[in-house]
Amino acid sequence: MAKTKKISINALDKIMKENYTPTETFEWCGVEVTVKKTLSFKEVLEFVDSVTKSCFSSEDGAYIPEVKDFAVKTCILEKYANFTLPNNVEHKYELIYRTNAIEEVLRRVNGQQFNEIMCAVNDKINHLAQANIEAVNRQMTELYSAFDNLQKQLESMFSGVNPEEFTKLLGAFGDGGIDEAKLAEALKSK
Repeated sequence: MAKTKKISINALDKIMKENYTPTETFEWCGVEVTVKKTLSFKEVLEFVDSVTKSCFSSEDGAYIPEVKDFAVKTCILEKYANFTLPNNVEHKYELIYRTNAIEEVLRRVNGQQFNEIMCAVNDKINHLAQANIEAVNRQMTELYSAFDNLQKQLESMFSGVNPEEFTKLLGAFGDGGIDEAKLAEALKSK
């Protein structure tokens, strides 16, 4: 069997440079828009990370699915195209949903890469959501265990105390404080 000759990096670079146009510029509503057809690896990581982080509350880590599409559209305009969006979320939302900028940019991007980005976003969101569920389950298990241990300790502490002695002992803890005289009396009668 004949050995197949490998294609060199230089040959592949040459083919890419001769056949690939990295950007496309077009006029949209009287402004010039430049779209990167394909994001760099670093930009893909930033895109996925930005969308994913936007979908979880910074306060309690709760998943907020209604933010996902808005976050994706924000990244499309900021990463693929030369749009500057405001920091004000309401204003940004209006600009994204009251224009057709997203559709115009998406018509010009590498569809395969964009689909892979969306798969990565969904996978990462699912992973983080599952991790949050597992963390809550772990905390509930620890809480249950702590209550179980407390119950066992209380049972062992009061196993030899009859109900009358226990009532006297509880009587020493009244009105938000400890009545030392009642406590001493309750313990003395034991």
